[in-house]
Amino acid sequence: IRQGTNGSQTIITGAASNENLANITQSGDQGTSSLTQNGDFNEATLNQDGLLNESTITQLGNNNIASVTQGATDNMSTINQTGIGHNAT
Repeated sequence: IRQGTNGSQTIITGAASNENLANITQSGDQGTSSLTQNGDFNEATLNQDGLLNESTITQLGNNNIASVTQGATDNMSTINQTGIGHNAT
């Protein structure tokens, strides 16, 4: 987790999980991110740069990959993965 200045907030949760990978980078103003990984071998990458960005990634299952990059103002994203072997960018 790398956070810049101002209102950056990160919440990462996971229960009974193994071998999960999470990379979160936030810089700028008002960035909020939430990541939930329940399962095994999930991977999530979240990059936020700018003003008022929000993002949520939820992975429930195994072997899922999610990637979000936000580089402008007023962005919001949500990725929900349930099951096995999903890939979202």
